[in-house]
This record gives sequence, C-alpha cells and structure tokens, in this order.
Amino acid sequence: MAFDSNVQWIRMQPPPGCNFADLPGVRYYGGPQSQGVAPEHVAALEAQGWCKVDRPPVPPPSPEALRAERAALERAALRPLSAPHKRARVLPPLSGAFTTMTIEGRTYASRTGAPIDVPVEDARVLVCNSWLLLGACGPLEARSEQPQIGEAFFENSTDRQLIFDGRRWRDTRTGAEV
Repeated sequence: MAFDSNVQWIRMQPPPGCNFADLPGVRYYGGPQSQGVAPEHVAALEAQGWCKVDRPPVPPPSPEALRAERAALERAALRPLSAPHKRARVLPPLSGAFTTMTIEGRTYASRTGAPIDVPVEDARVLVCNSWLLLGACGPLEARSEQPQIGEAFFENSTDRQLIFDGRRWRDTRTGAEV
C-alpha cells in the first residue's frame, strides 16, 4: 500500500500471530512491527484486535531518496583529498580476494597490516575494494592549506602521522604542533 502525503496515517500494532487483515481494497500484513493505516480502516482493524500506537508512521523513503543517500555515503567515503596531495596512504584488508590488486598495470600488495602509499586515483579504487584510506601523504609542504578537522596527513620523511585539530597540525605520537 503506497503512502499518500495528504492522508494522516495512524500507527497501529497487529495482534500477536496475525498474518494479515483483509479490508475492502487493501490488505494489511501483520507481524512484529507496527504500521501506518488509513483513518477509515482504524475501526475495522480495532475490531480484529489491532491497537493504536502513539507515534506517527514514517513513510518509506522514495527510491530517489535512497539513491541520493547512497551517493552521499559514497562521496563521504571517498572524500576528495585536497589538490596538493598526489598520493594517499592505504591499508590493505587482512584477508580476502583483494589483498593484492592490479589497477591499470600497477600491482599493489602489502604484507598483512602494513600501509602503503599509492597515487590518489588508485587509492579510490582500492578503497572501493575493502582497503582503508588512512589519509594523504607526502612532504610537509604538501599538507592541505584548508584542512578539515580530524584530517590525517602522513609525512614521508619522518613517517609520522599528523592530525589537524581545527587550528594546527599536530603529531599523533607527541601531541606537539607541527
């Protein structure tokens, strides 16, 4: 049954063991979850043991909303690294089919648990195949000029991890400003 935004749906809980309720032109399915019913069906459902529930029903998301949410999650997972960054540090999965990957002729493999530095374009593909993006990497000069709070950067010359705290870059081992 489709939800109509112009109808004030009423949340009702079916009785235990109720598989469905047939009313003229509509079938309500029972189960452990409450569901929204049209106001004109309330009396008939109450006669069959259904009970009203306090909270209003939440209409199911539209397919467009689900696609938009999925796209937003993918964009968040692959948040673009700032322009100066050309490489990213990634961590391979501990096991599975994608612990070694070849992307356009470049093969990436690492002993279990060891991160490796790869071009940003390849990092995006690796992340889509269960690798973990740790952050951008390179010399100190390659740090983002407009970092986001919590953004990670790995300095290659000293192999230290830096985190942006909202005001300055800090070394994660010592807490010192860098």
